[in-house]
Amino acid sequence: MRQSANRFFLMVMAVTLLAACAATPVQVPTTLKQQLAFVDSQVTTVALTAGDLREQGILSNSDYDNAVEMLLDASDALDAAWAAVSAGDAAEAQLSMQAANTLLLNIRSLLLEAQK
Repeated sequence: MRQSANRFFLMVMAVTLLAACAATPVQVPTTLKQQLAFVDSQVTTVALTAGDLREQGILSNSDYDNAVEMLLDASDALDAAWAAVSAGDAAEAQLSMQAANTLLLNIRSLLLEAQK
């Protein structure tokens, strides 16, 4: 009987947690400025990850140098995107943001490959 009560309690807790997660809104970046801010944050995240992997000896120095070069290019693309937003050129901002995002995806692939 006690085991049955414990299972019931765990099941109620699991359902409660799932309901809480489902009820918690996740804000998806919708405006161009929000999207740029998100991609900007990803540059920092990827840079920190690359540094950690290098310190752990997982990422070679040459792969790290390649990642840093691509991160600098992504940062330059984001700077161009922010400048385009300031100039009112949303189309150019979108193109620059996509270029930065592509570079970040390439870096992530490099980092994932290094961890295999």
